Amino acid sequence: MTSSPGADPRTRPDPEVADLVAEIVTGVAGVAGLNSGPFGSVATYLPGRRIPGIRLGPEGCAVHITAEYPADLPALADTVRALVEAVVGPPVHVTIEDVHLEQKQVSP
Repeated sequence: MTSSPGADPRTRPDPEVADLVAEIVTGVAGVAGLNSGPFGSVATYLPGRRIPGIRLGPEGCAVHITAEYPADLPALADTVRALVEAVVGPPVHVTIEDVHLEQKQVSP
């Protein structure tokens, strides 16, 4: 009988680490937020909840973000990668899924 990925308790993500990674990433200047990617497929699933935009696993960590415009996207990705690697170790793969352009309100 085979078990599904994540069934082994040794491969389950630590909720405290997942929360810390999300907090670190969303605190980086230039990050508008976490992004769960196409169809909401990028997430860390925890008991009773999920953290979108972060996928922690035995093979590494994936971080998907929405950047603020304007931004130096390669530098932003490098900053996020370095901060997350300090917590979870390499490899950390950063994907910028979208760029957020703040809309200025025009008064009539």
